[in-house]
Amino acid sequence: MIRKLGLRFVGRRQNRRVDREQMAARRASIKRALRWGVIAIACGLSTIHLGKLAHTRGWLFPFLVREVRVVGAEIAHPEVLVAEAGLVGKRLHYWSRLDDHLDLVLRDPLIVEASFERRLPNRLTLVVVERQPVALLGLDRLTPVDGRMHDQSDCCGVVRRPIGTTSEKETIR
Repeated sequence: MIRKLGLRFVGRRQNRRVDREQMAARRASIKRALRWGVIAIACGLSTIHLGKLAHTRGWLFPFLVREVRVVGAEIAHPEVLVAEAGLVGKRLHYWSRLDDHLDLVLRDPLIVEASFERRLPNRLTLVVVERQPVALLGLDRLTPVDGRMHDQSDCCGVVRRPIGTTSEKETIR
């Protein structure tokens, strides 16, 4: 029936030859993949060890953050914002994560938005957008406009007072 369809019957020897060629091709591709894997692992490990060596020898010193500039602070004091961010006395490199420090800055009741900009090789810029407080509301029965509270030192201790902020000054009386 195979001969009627025009198909050629493949003998056992031809099957073995095809299988050997395919197996040789597979072996070559597996060897190539293993070589690239070994090279990638060696490069990765050497990069890790080189980074550790550079850190211990002080070769990364040019990338230590030495200057933090604060932009957009009109009411809040820039040094206080840097101290609140936890950047005072901290050894940070250019590539260090700054998310935790940003969260600390955003806890300040006068700050609406904040972000860090990195300037090579050793400078950070803290960009701040402040609320525009209209008045500190001292009575407990009044509620703040935006719901945030401000700690204010008093003769009896720390008192939590709401901050009223709005674009229209006439709405708070």
